[in-house]
Amino acid sequence: QELEVYAKQKGVTNIVFLGFRDDIQNYLAAFDLFVISSQNEGICSSILQAFLFKIPVVATNAGGVSELIGDNYRGLLVPIKDSQKLAFAIKKLLSEKDFSQTLVNRAFDFVKDFNYKITSKNYLNIYKMLVNRV
Repeated sequence: QELEVYAKQKGVTNIVFLGFRDDIQNYLAAFDLFVISSQNEGICSSILQAFLFKIPVVATNAGGVSELIGDNYRGLLVPIKDSQKLAFAIKKLLSEKDFSQTLVNRAFDFVKDFNYKITSKNYLNIYKMLVNRV
């Protein structure tokens, strides 16, 4: 609610605050950009969802996020608590459509194989290789 009040005070009217949702996939298709500004994060499943829906991603370099984004390979990484660089990255992805599309394509190629069946099969193959070495 604080953010909604702040946005109104600043005259920003083109933002929709959804709050917590269980049905986020119904909304993702309408996103122009996915921004996550966490200070601490593991492997962020919401970033993977954004990749799957082909939404450009800007994220802070927190925890496992850099493993998903790469070195600005599948999205843009910014330092934690650096609002100026976060704003610059947001503007960049919204204004440079070709660059943004390149990142989106790389992200989708990455995530399309990132599912439980494939990941489980890959782990099983690794375990089999390790057992055969012993």
